[in-house]
Amino acid sequence: MLRHPFRTSLADRVSWFSQMGSLREPMVALIDKIQDLPGHFQILSVALTLYCLCKGGGVDYIEVMKMIERMESDIDGPYSRQFAGMREYAKHELNQ
Repeated sequence: MLRHPFRTSLADRVSWFSQMGSLREPMVALIDKIQDLPGHFQILSVALTLYCLCKGGGVDYIEVMKMIERMESDIDGPYSRQFAGMREYAKHELNQ
């Protein structure tokens, strides 16, 4: 994991993070574990997990979501098939 020498808190490391491509495999692995649950369970369990991890780690979960939204241009980069696949998965599978 890259670490900036002057930013040592978890909140700073989260806000400093910019390598969205390195999150592809963990993202797919997480969804793989819950894909057999009903769609609303999948969304709420991931949301609850994010909330608890952020609260426990002293990270503002709202800021995390804003950061992800700002980074969306990177998500749509040339190596983004996992991100596009996840969106398609959500679009077609969660409402069943």
